[in-house]
Amino acid sequence: MSPLPAPQVPQSFEARVSTTKQLGLVAIGIALVALIGLAPSRDLGGGWAVHLTIALLIASFFVPAILELRRAGPAIVMNDAGIDDRRLGVGPIPWDSIERIEIVSVRGVCMLEVRLTDPAPLLARMTIYRHLMARANKSLGYPEIMLNFAGLTPGINEAIRYLDDRFHIRRGE
Repeated sequence: MSPLPAPQVPQSFEARVSTTKQLGLVAIGIALVALIGLAPSRDLGGGWAVHLTIALLIASFFVPAILELRRAGPAIVMNDAGIDDRRLGVGPIPWDSIERIEIVSVRGVCMLEVRLTDPAPLLARMTIYRHLMARANKSLGYPEIMLNFAGLTPGINEAIRYLDDRFHIRRGE
């Protein structure tokens, strides 16, 4: 008997927006806004203003999910050129500018934490909004780049498998 052939490792990894997952996130957001609308105002102590504020805060989390549904093509691409989270709009991050990649859990959501050797060039290419989000990450003790696979298919497990198989990237402990 001859040995089994070595598995073929794909040349690239692409994670796309999952319509089913995004619609689920939108439905949860709508349900939360509806619940706020049904809650008695005296329990919140501020009347309609408190209801409106809470509804707007919740809506601010599910509106991006609706916008993601309109995005064509992959959201995250990993290949020989590097990692390209197209939601950031900064182009690929070359492998030689990545210090390390770790798997982290933030409030129960697993993400890939990307530590850069020098984040300044990447930050300079970001929009003001993305730049502020990166600075907020840094102030909370995280690196500027966190790859979130929520609502994407394939998900983080497949991304980790790709990184392990293709690049033998050692994960943080």
